[in-house]
Amino acid sequence: MVKSRTFEQPRYNGTCYTIEFSERPKCTHCEKPMKVVSHSKPVMRIGLGENYEISITYYRCGHPFCPGARDPLTRPPNPYCADHDEYDYEVKAKVCELRWSRRLTYEEIEEEMDRLYGIKINHSAIEIVLKMYELGCAEKYRPEYIEKIHSRGGVLL
Repeated sequence: MVKSRTFEQPRYNGTCYTIEFSERPKCTHCEKPMKVVSHSKPVMRIGLGENYEISITYYRCGHPFCPGARDPLTRPPNPYCADHDEYDYEVKAKVCELRWSRRLTYEEIEEEMDRLYGIKINHSAIEIVLKMYELGCAEKYRPEYIEKIHSRGGVLL
């Protein structure tokens, strides 16, 4: 079994956040509370203060004769990071701050993130974060970009 490099870093302290709704969602068909169907496998994320795991709770109507029992699983939005992102929103915000407030180059951002927070971030990850930020600042939201924004949680840094 391959062990993720984030487990080997000293920044991982065993923290795991379970993302769930504060109240159980109601079925749109029968208006009864949905039941918890499953939890995702904990996924490692790199945060500004520490590395942590995230587990998401999935819901579906538990009444067998309700049409909602065949609907896709419902899940809460992730307040920490976008789906399939290795770095959370705080890390992305710090990269943007270092680039645009302090005017650092990509190499200097890599060095600062390693020196200040112990985060080893590569050149391509910095480039992707900054391109997403620039896209959000441009305010030119074509329909295909709006779909991508909503599919990633609707948040632009």
